[in-house]
Amino acid sequence: MRIPSVAHTAWLLIALTSACGSKSEDSARTSKSSEESSRSAKSGQAKEGSPPLGTFTCKAVKDNACTTATDHFDGSTEAIHVIYTTKDMPKKGDVYLTKWIADDVGDAAPANTVLASHESTVSDVDAAYVSYTVEGQVSRPTKGWPKGSYHVEVLLDEKVVTSAKFKIE
Repeated sequence: MRIPSVAHTAWLLIALTSACGSKSEDSARTSKSSEESSRSAKSGQAKEGSPPLGTFTCKAVKDNACTTATDHFDGSTEAIHVIYTTKDMPKKGDVYLTKWIADDVGDAAPANTVLASHESTVSDVDAAYVSYTVEGQVSRPTKGWPKGSYHVEVLLDEKVVTSAKFKIE
């Protein structure tokens, strides 16, 4: 398998993003509050009794958790969210990268095209917390989601720590 050059990959990302109008939102921050909007992407810490550990995709987020986790979406879904909650606490300055990838969407894009990505830096970590949550989302392309298979990866300091597969039907 040929690995595309950086210039080729950047061109594909620009071309696909321009054609689809897709957006990704992610950020990293420390939070003790769960009163954040589900439209913003964020990361934060949680105390006992908080969201379940793991990686989930969903249509909506509330209190750092998916309202209903699913791995099947229709082409009109406004945004797809990823929630990754881990007991492995990051350090201040660690960098998370969320990558949204189209595995197989037919003629809409080449296989394994990165649709969107966003980097976020951990600002602070409080020892009173028992888990850390990374939230991200990608918005529906202007012409709707092409049917096919996708996945999202969450990387910590350039190493994949989790991923989740999902389908657009």
